[in-house]
Amino acid sequence: MEKDTIKTVIVESNSFFREGLKSILRDSRFDIGFESEKPEDALAYLQAEKPDLVIVELPVGAEAVPEAFHAIREAVPEARIVALVGQQCPMLMTDCLMQDIDGFLIKTMKPNVLLQSLALIAEGERVYPANLVARLLRGGAQSMVMMPGSQEQYNLTAREMDILHLLVAGEPNKVIARRLSITEATVKVHLRSLLKKINAANRTQAAIWALHHGFASTGAAAAAGAPA
Repeated sequence: MEKDTIKTVIVESNSFFREGLKSILRDSRFDIGFESEKPEDALAYLQAEKPDLVIVELPVGAEAVPEAFHAIREAVPEARIVALVGQQCPMLMTDCLMQDIDGFLIKTMKPNVLLQSLALIAEGERVYPANLVARLLRGGAQSMVMMPGSQEQYNLTAREMDILHLLVAGEPNKVIARRLSITEATVKVHLRSLLKKINAANRTQAAIWALHHGFASTGAAAAAGAPA
């Protein structure tokens, strides 16, 4: 086996699509060591062989990440996990982001794009449909809010709320600092505190969290000019 070979597992219920995927990956770095129709059938192999990449089908009609994904993550915590979906679903993508799934790939994508996406994921990148992420960060997914929360519930300060609203708007630190009349260094301090409180790894996750928990319903206009 070549040094840069990526040990891969495929979990896909549709045998026709599974064979097609295997054909696409056949002459690539992705070495398929195991395949199954159901996640539970792959767990023993995952625990024993510790593959690098696990490609898992998300069931048609799912609106949240199934428990099977958590079982896979527990079995191979260091592996990269990719969700394969039949169609774009902003709500499902949001949950995948929140659950730290490494990739959200549409089954209808072109074979070369699929290969490129899997290669990026294997190298440590996270790959999600850019159009859906942009829609979320623009605040266009407010109708997807599922879990209303309150500022007090999560112990967020007024300044952290200001920054959260601006993150949802997709603003970089430089713009946030100018809007709030504070320094970029101060923005970073508040941002670190915010990420820790909501258990988000980065600003994208924080923006998705805000949308998911009902904090995007009010604008950021009130944020400007408030004291640090």
